[in-house]
Order: sequence, then C-alpha cells, then structure tokens
Amino acid sequence: MAQIFPKRANILPILSLVGALLGSVVLIFLVWYYFSPEFTVVGYQPEQPVEYSHRLHAGQLGMDCRYCHNWSENSSHANVPPTQTCMNCHTQVKAQSLRRLKVRQSWA
Repeated sequence: MAQIFPKRANILPILSLVGALLGSVVLIFLVWYYFSPEFTVVGYQPEQPVEYSHRLHAGQLGMDCRYCHNWSENSSHANVPPTQTCMNCHTQVKAQSLRRLKVRQSWA
C-alpha cells in the first residue's frame, strides 16, 4: 500500500514543537517587557542638578509629598517642583549652606 504522506512530513511535528517553543519564549519576553518599569515608566527619576533626599524631607521631616509634587493627584506622574517651592523653606532653613548654592542661583 502506498504512503499517504511523503517522508518529509515526518519532520512537521518537530518543526511545530520548535515553533511553539520559540513562540512561547517570544510571547513571554513581550509580556515581561510590556509590564516592565522601563516600558511603563514606573519609578522615573529625572537627573537632579541638586542633591535631594526624599528620605530626609518626606521621611524624617514628615513633609507631605503633595507640598512639592502638587500635581500628583491630577496627573499620571509627579511633577518636578519649581525652585520657588524649595525656597519657601530654604530662605529660612540652611539658607547659606553651600549645598543650596545651585538652588539659590536658579532662584535669583
């Protein structure tokens, strides 16, 4: 009796398995990348010209985050505060500190 399928059809299950594995790997990578912080821009931290510590201001001093990031409730991201916001406190607190020199220069 003659064969229904040619001999090259024997490789079809192997190719299907390899294709399914490669497709699964690509799908897993795409899902991983889609939910990664790089794609969703979670944890964005712009380059800071002035050294700033959230641990000090929001942590130890207990400042409300919304004092500086006043658009955080109305926006998809927290804004970078203007110099005036910093100087509201730093005209009185550590006003002559050399670490605040860039802040004072940008405010003037």
